[in-house]
Parts: sequence; C-alpha cells; structure tokens
Amino acid sequence: MELRALKNKKLIPARLFGTAGEKNQTRTREPLPLFVWIFSLVSFLVGLLVVLLSSFHYPLDIRLRQEYLFNKAQIVAGYVESQLQGPQRRSLESLPSLLSEVNQRYQSQVLFLGIFDRGGNYTHHTDSNQVGRPSAHQSFAMPAGSAPSRASFLYSSEDSQKKVFLVSTSLMIPGVGGMGRGFGMGGSSTRILDVAIPTEIADFILIQARWQILFSVMAFFLLVGFSFFLPVAARRFLEMQSEQEQHRHWAHMGRLSAALAHEIRNPLGAIKGLSQLLMGRMKPASQEREFADTIVSETRRLEDLVHSLLSFARLPEPRKEKTDLVALVRQVLEDIRIELEKSGIRSGFQSAQPQEWALVDSNQIRQVLWNLFLNARDAMSSGGNLEVSLQPLRGKDGVTLRVQDSGSGFSAEALAHLFEPFFTTKAQGNGLGHAISQQIIQRHGGTISIENVPQGGALCTIYLPRGASESKK
Repeated sequence: MELRALKNKKLIPARLFGTAGEKNQTRTREPLPLFVWIFSLVSFLVGLLVVLLSSFHYPLDIRLRQEYLFNKAQIVAGYVESQLQGPQRRSLESLPSLLSEVNQRYQSQVLFLGIFDRGGNYTHHTDSNQVGRPSAHQSFAMPAGSAPSRASFLYSSEDSQKKVFLVSTSLMIPGVGGMGRGFGMGGSSTRILDVAIPTEIADFILIQARWQILFSVMAFFLLVGFSFFLPVAARRFLEMQSEQEQHRHWAHMGRLSAALAHEIRNPLGAIKGLSQLLMGRMKPASQEREFADTIVSETRRLEDLVHSLLSFARLPEPRKEKTDLVALVRQVLEDIRIELEKSGIRSGFQSAQPQEWALVDSNQIRQVLWNLFLNARDAMSSGGNLEVSLQPLRGKDGVTLRVQDSGSGFSAEALAHLFEPFFTTKAQGNGLGHAISQQIIQRHGGTISIENVPQGGALCTIYLPRGASESKK
C-alpha cells in the first residue's frame, strides 16, 4: 500500500506529513493576532496625540513668552518708580544714569526707558535724541490708574535693529507740576513710563517649544514606523515558527520514510524476482502469465516509490560548482523535447544574458527542472505552450527562473498543499516531486513558489542566489 494511502487512512499520524496550516510559498498568509493590530494602532494614535499636544501647546508658549517679557518690564517699572518716589527723590534728568543702573541690576534686559506727557511726546528719555519726539507706543493717552498696555515692534537704534516688547505703565511722580491741568494734582504728576525689553531675552521659551515640537514629530515618526514594523516583524516571527515546525515535520517524516523504504525494499525485490522466475515457467498467452506480469509491473511502481522516498529522506547536501544556468536549462529542454512534442507542447526559452553563472549542484537543479517540465507536460494533456525564462534579479546577487504552462492551473486547495509530501493531484503520482524540488532549492538558499496566472495555467518562480561574486562572468 502506498504511503499516500496510509496517510489518508490515518495509519500514519497526519502531523508527520504536515497539515493544511503549515507554511509554504504558495499559501495565503495567516492572519496576525488581533493584539498586534491593536498595539500598532495604539502606537500610531499615541504618536499622533503627542504631535497634536505639542502643536496645541505652542501658542501657549508664545503667550508665556509675552507674559515673561511683561513681568520683566513691570519689575523694571517698579524699580524706576521706587527710585523716583523714594527717599532719594531722584530727578527725571537722571533717567539715563538710572537706565545704566537698571541694566546693571537686571543684566542688560532693558533697551530704553522713556517718559512722555499727555501730548504723547517724550519729555525724558535715555536717548537724548528721542526727547520731544512722539512716544513709541500709540496708546499714550492713558488715564491714571488704568492697566498697563503692551506692544511689540521693531526698534531701530544707531548700531542695530532689535525687536522689542514695549510696556507703557502709569507713573506717579510727587512734587512735579506744570504738566497741564487734569494731568496731575496735589503736588504730584501722573505720567507714562515706557519700558522697552528686547524680545531676545525670552527667545529661549520659543526655542524650547520648537525643540519640543521637533522631538514630538520625531517621536511620532518613530511610533508610526514601529506601528508599521510591528505587524511585519510579527508576521516574520510567525513564518519562522511555521518554518521550524515544518522542518521538524520533515525530519520526522524523513526518518519514517527511510524506515519504511528499508522495510519495503527487500520484500519487493523478492516478490519481483520470484514473479519473474514464475513468468519464465508459464505459457506466454496464459492468464497466469498475465497475473504474474501485473505483479512485476506493480512491484516496479512500488520500487519507484521507494526510490522517491529514499531521495526525499536522504537528499544529499548540494555539491556546488560554477554552472552556467542558461546552458543547463537549454540542455534539459533538449532532453525532454521529444516527450513534449509527443504531447503537442511547444516550448520556448528566453534569457536576458547569454550566460548566467551561479554556484549550484547541477545534478540537483537538473532534477528540479525535470520535475517542473514533466509536471507542466502532465498539466497540458491536450497540448499547449511551455515558456521558460531566466533573468538576473535587480538589487540582489541572484537569478530568477520562471516556468509557465498553459494548462488548467491548480485549485485553491491544491495550491495550499502543493509542497506537502505525498500530496498529488495525479492518479499515478507519488506527491514527492514538488517537496523534493522545494528541499533542493532551499538548500541552495533560494525560494520556490507556484501560482495560477490570469490567462490560464500555472507559473513557477524560482530564485537562486549566485552563491559568490566570483560566479559572475
């Protein structure tokens, strides 16, 4: 009884032969666990939230910068007022020297000080050229006791231009009169003090805010990259697990196949030899001779199966040598040409280069080509076209071999099990051709896949690395 029958009848554990859930190059990918997608989505949303919060916080940082400058100006205004109203009662003419003291006290954080009257003209200024000129602040008509006003503008001095933050606040100066009726009373005068603070002293707030946005954008892209990388890594991890499980199955199956082949081969040899001995003693046209002939033909078929089992279980390591793949493909096509022509199949071969060199075991690659070409012949029983192409793979040091037939293709179920040992869609097949071919290609460091093509038929794609740069010519 064939091993395929043993498998179908559950006489051999099915797990040793692989299950439909195992990975091969033709199967649809297994869906990832739900938590992987949830974690990726959460990572993406967290990154987006970080960027949105940073963007939302930036206007607050701008406002914080203005409040920082305003508080600095208020501190300076309070100090000036204390000097003018304190026990020393410093005069307004001492404003320039007062500015020097302020800058020394507050580490050069004041650009200029100015006092203007109700008419809006400076009466005192740290820059004597500004006396008598209109105030830099447009809202100069500030009633006593009103809240301070503020503004930002570009201030030009003799040596440079600076953007300043100007704060105008009311200033009570006792013992000063002559400013006009209603502007002061009781021996005191209310005037308006301009305090100009260079905005550059608060730029560190915006710099920190911009760095924060930059870091949040970088974090966003890192999280987005992680959210996209995680499913890829998870899928690759699951594929590696599936490959390891498949290799373990193959190891179990190899040992079982070798044991079965060893136990079957000797009895088969005895049955075949005795049947042939009996055939020599029977009449050529007798029914007994016909029965004996059937026994001999069936034992030969079982011998072929045993040989395939041993080939699969004891596939030797490739003996790689520099080989011209173009010449190898042409030679195999020429060897099988008569078989193809008998089935009405036209074959064609195209190569991007006249020679394609690679380090491979030519005998094993020849076995793969024979398997593929014979399967294509069986798929086109009524004739058809067999197209073979060979071309270098861009970006990789390897070549791609494509074998396409115009047969009926494979069903979805067959594609899912195509590389499983002992799975076959042919009545007389043993189901080891594709499995052996996959083993050979994988031992060469390559990949093999089979798919249906829209116009009908199947396409087998093989990638083979060249093995070494010296294999190129």
